[in-house]
Amino acid sequence: VINAGFAAFELCNIPISREPTNLQVLKEVLLLKWELKNMTDGQLMNLPPIENKEMDVLIRIMIYVVSNTYRMNPNLSGMLFLKVFRLQLKYGATIESAMVYINYALLLIAGFNDIKQAMRFGKLAMTLADHQNSIVIKARIYFTYGIFLNHWEEDYKTSIKYMRVMQQYGEQVGLNYQVTATSCFLCATQLANGTSLKELDELSSKIRERII
Repeated sequence: VINAGFAAFELCNIPISREPTNLQVLKEVLLLKWELKNMTDGQLMNLPPIENKEMDVLIRIMIYVVSNTYRMNPNLSGMLFLKVFRLQLKYGATIESAMVYINYALLLIAGFNDIKQAMRFGKLAMTLADHQNSIVIKARIYFTYGIFLNHWEEDYKTSIKYMRVMQQYGEQVGLNYQVTATSCFLCATQLANGTSLKELDELSSKIRERII
């Protein structure tokens, strides 16, 4: 997948290093921030749909490559999503726009501790997902927002709500890995929120029955 992705980048004249440095990632962040500096939430929510079919396919390929690189090479994953975001601003929105926003939010939190902007883009992703018909997109956005973003502003109860919604969506479309991962985070969050061990044990048994 990764080699095929880089072949596609070359065909579309999109130069991306397989081992981007921190400086290269920072440069891409600054370029994106410059392009975003005067854009309102309304403008970001209503980008015109992409018309360039080649770029539409390329953006999807880049997102697939990220899913295969984020554990092995965080810099490459970050660089790809930054590139995707800039391509989206240039060519228009795709069905994966919510995924682009939520991953940019994660990058802002993990790399720059920019909670305010991270929550801005996380909420944009949630709104976009809620307006889409794709259950897969909804499941992935609720997974990321409920586990990694919501607790920066809201209480655990809200995080638990989002995780449960993700489980419902995930079970509908067979995202068993994400459903199982969410169950682990859900148990930990409920424990932190004051749920007793007995209640957690009962909850875990119900989750195992549904998954198996």
